[in-house]
Amino acid sequence: MAEQRDTLEPLPASGAAAARHFGRRFGPLVVWLVAVAMAVGLYQRRAGPLHVVGYAERRTVALSAVDPRPVNALLARLHQPVQKNQILLALDDTLERQQLQIVDAEIAELRGQLSATRARLELDRGRDQMDARDLERRLLVDRSEAHVTYLEQLAINASDQMRLQGALIDFEVVTQLSDQEQASRLEFNRLDTLVKELRARLEGNTTVAAHKRDAFLESDRRWQDFRESTSAGWSYEPLLTPVKLAIEVKQKELESLAYRIERSILRAPFDGQVTELTAAEGSSYQPGEPLMVVTAAGTNRIVTYVPENRLPGPAPGVAVRVRRPASSEWFPGVVLSLADEVAEYPFRHRTRAGARQWGRALVLHTDIRPPTLPDEAFDVNFLP
Repeated sequence: MAEQRDTLEPLPASGAAAARHFGRRFGPLVVWLVAVAMAVGLYQRRAGPLHVVGYAERRTVALSAVDPRPVNALLARLHQPVQKNQILLALDDTLERQQLQIVDAEIAELRGQLSATRARLELDRGRDQMDARDLERRLLVDRSEAHVTYLEQLAINASDQMRLQGALIDFEVVTQLSDQEQASRLEFNRLDTLVKELRARLEGNTTVAAHKRDAFLESDRRWQDFRESTSAGWSYEPLLTPVKLAIEVKQKELESLAYRIERSILRAPFDGQVTELTAAEGSSYQPGEPLMVVTAAGTNRIVTYVPENRLPGPAPGVAVRVRRPASSEWFPGVVLSLADEVAEYPFRHRTRAGARQWGRALVLHTDIRPPTLPDEAFDVNFLP
């Protein structure tokens, strides 16, 4: 009943009272409608495509000396365009070049020593080979003579053995005739003496044959051992190892000096422009002290930021498209990396003047043509 009375109560007559009455009646409803509209707009903004502004990455390299030394030649000027590997500055390398000449002379001397040692060892090896062939010939002759002597002794033994067998047969016949008194005593004694003589001679020949066999086997063993010892040959290379190692050490020293000379020459790391120059000819600089700064002429990388309300943001590998602000041509690209931490926008990335904005840095790669200039602005559109 109370609500009915409030609803049916008449409106206030004055304007101020009418306004207060309207605010009291419809104010909460208006607040709710505004909140719903903002929420819907925020949702549409978060769910819609992401459009940001990116800038071409500015790549700069500061060139400095590694060792404290003066500048011999300054071959680049401020704001001069340079190409990759172009010589920009040469530091003093007089000491290294003097040492290089000394090491070159030492290497040449060691190589001459190596050649002389090798020639001497070749000569010695030739002499040793001649001596070895002569020794081999003598050992072969000794072996052959011992073999022939042993065979002759075997022939003599065989001849005496046959004579003994004949004498034994004659002695047996004479013995039988002597028993029948049909043979003379003189013939019996002669054959008996001959048998004893032949037996004694065979015993002696057997001993001599054994000695000659041993002599033949010994000479054969010496000849075989000599052939086995010379069949593999020998090399004089191990005798040259100390000189070769000395040459290798000098070669390493030469490479180190060449590297130090190359390190004294400062080259352009990429195509670009000399944007800072502090070096002067004849002046000395400490290691790490910048001598000049080279800025890349173009890059395929674009840096932008993902706002807080669109985090966590596109993952690496997500496709994007970019264009120059004054062009309608879009170029494809891909997300390379996304920073782990939220950071404050640099001034040029802010979309609202005077307002601090926060987000995560994003690096893109694109094949835009012609090449981008450092800090050139681009429109970046993340594909759904």
